[in-house]
Amino acid sequence: MWKQSFCCGKSLGQWIIPRGSVQVRFHCPHVAGDVELTGERERRIQATHPDLLPEYREALRKTLEDPDQVRRSARSANARLFSRWFDGIMGGKHVVAVVVSEAEPRRH
Repeated sequence: MWKQSFCCGKSLGQWIIPRGSVQVRFHCPHVAGDVELTGERERRIQATHPDLLPEYREALRKTLEDPDQVRRSARSANARLFSRWFDGIMGGKHVVAVVVSEAEPRRH
């Protein structure tokens, strides 16, 4: 099991994701690999942030690929928060992606 959470301007917390249910992979040079977005996680994001997905999936990709800021989570030692500002999202919003990495096997 591994944890991953995405949010847009507010915390969703961490969630346990079953292995093998990866729907989308986003390249992220800051974790030296890809970040996995499962179908379950995507549905949860859509339920809590219907304004984010699927319309702004490209903004999520850009946030992970080229963030304005990367911070370590205060809640979890193996989590990072990736943030990027977008003028074109609802008059200007940050997209924040929380990525929790797993050491063995190496997953994000």
